[in-house]
Amino acid sequence: MRQKNVAKGLKEKSTKPGYHMYIDLTSPKYISTRGSKYWFLAVDEATHMKFSMFLKHKSEMKESFVPFLKELRHTYGIKIEHTLDVTMQEKIMHLRIYVDSGIIFKYTAPGTPQQNGVVERAFATMLGQTRAIMNGAGFDENKRHLFWTEADNTITHLENMMIRKGMTCAPHYLFYGSDSPYAQHLQVFGKLAIVKVLNATNKLSDRGMKAIFVGYTDKHAGNVYRFINPNKHKIYYLVT
Repeated sequence: MRQKNVAKGLKEKSTKPGYHMYIDLTSPKYISTRGSKYWFLAVDEATHMKFSMFLKHKSEMKESFVPFLKELRHTYGIKIEHTLDVTMQEKIMHLRIYVDSGIIFKYTAPGTPQQNGVVERAFATMLGQTRAIMNGAGFDENKRHLFWTEADNTITHLENMMIRKGMTCAPHYLFYGSDSPYAQHLQVFGKLAIVKVLNATNKLSDRGMKAIFVGYTDKHAGNVYRFINPNKHKIYYLVT
């Protein structure tokens, strides 16, 4: 007996921001400079707003996701009510999240990633974009392994400010009711800059050091950027 074709997602799509969200985990199998191994992605069905979180262990999902849900609810008045996840084995973890957040979790059948197609396609598209901007930045293999989270996070920000086909506003505007703070402050990933050294060791030391632009900051003004020191692999915040 042949298995019937599986629909790509739910038949009835939500039009309310935050009502239904697709979530999933993936891993490039490399540990980033901050120790992250897993990429947790959530995609809102109504607006296609995307949220990326980076975890050292799968067990950190609750510690990252629940505070995010509470912030959406208490700060922005957005309550996530339903999520669809492809990982049946993680039901126990989700039940713990349910106790804290009140979310109803729905699960796909084994071997049917099509039912969670929204986030699966988002992963595929965003990973391609991640490779592209790292290629454009001239990252060697070592930098690609260390800073993949920075590239993925940058792509998430860019995805949320681009107007999709068939829509009149960007996902960030549709979800929050306002434009993204960094929309007027875009920079090229991998761009070189000189970061001011605040605590020089002596009067002859350089007052600036080379750094590489790797993305935008959350909960900061739009003109606050993330830079890395290519020698020490340290993240710096810089206002321009």
